[in-house]
Amino acid sequence: MGILCIMHTKAQHSGGCISQETSPISKQIHVAKGTGNPQMDRWLDREATILRGFFGVNPGLLLYNDSLVNNPGGYASSVSESATYPDGTIALGYNYLQNMYNYSGNFTMIPVVAAHEFAHIVDCTLKVTPAIPIYKELYADYMAGSFIAYSTNQSWIDISRNFRWIVRIGDYAAINDPDCHGTSLQRMAAFKSGYDWFKSQAQAGNKVLGKDASGAARGYLNLPEEKMVSNK
Repeated sequence: MGILCIMHTKAQHSGGCISQETSPISKQIHVAKGTGNPQMDRWLDREATILRGFFGVNPGLLLYNDSLVNNPGGYASSVSESATYPDGTIALGYNYLQNMYNYSGNFTMIPVVAAHEFAHIVDCTLKVTPAIPIYKELYADYMAGSFIAYSTNQSWIDISRNFRWIVRIGDYAAINDPDCHGTSLQRMAAFKSGYDWFKSQAQAGNKVLGKDASGAARGYLNLPEEKMVSNK
């Protein structure tokens, strides 16, 4: 059995971890060798190393041609495609990444999307959240906020502007149903809470990483801290 975390809308919103038989991501999508932007490719390689270090998981990172599918943002799966990356696989749509770059004029938005998918890998690995999409999405948003606070010196004004762009685009017929992925306000609040939590820890002189952020996210969502919730 594999655990597939897959987006169900046209925006960067994963549907959480769904237990089901699944083949490797590369068998389901058209994997690309790069984004078509060499500078972005080099930046992604460096950022992937930072993401793996913060979250404490080691998934592979692929790019795919999202013009051929109805999911332009990203996928995360527990199915590993390489012994080098045993903790599953993340795939990001390169057209979606290019649109983010065109919007912001730099690469600062891309880590939000990548961190959200890395958080789903953590959730799949630790079985943090129950099998309810809104918990999975708000958990991933909280974790993404923590990572952005860890990895950038941007002001909150710049970060929130970028994050609002991500949560507003695409098909929101399901996203605005709180029983599905959470409203835009809920998701922004989770992201901001993760960001604020990390900043408060840093200001107090505490060195924290993804495993610590995961505990804080459980607390934010009122999930058990000691006994992990089963994803069955």
